[in-house]
Amino acid sequence: MKVNSGHSFTDDQNRWLDLIRRHLIENLLMEKDDIDTLPIFTREGASWGSLAKVFKGRLENLIHEINEAIAA
Repeated sequence: MKVNSGHSFTDDQNRWLDLIRRHLIENLLMEKDDIDTLPIFTREGASWGSLAKVFKGRLENLIHEINEAIAA
């Protein structure tokens, strides 16, 4: 994934990034609300707040980067 370049991620962050990648295979866009509402995330116990902590406040910027990379 193009977004991985320039970033260092923990194992926990990589686990969530894998779920995001799986979501994007079918949807081609990631939105903030997806994390709170879609089963791929909720069945894993994810919420926007919990993932924002995992990504140390960088989640919104990361999702923006991911969406831009997909659009490019």
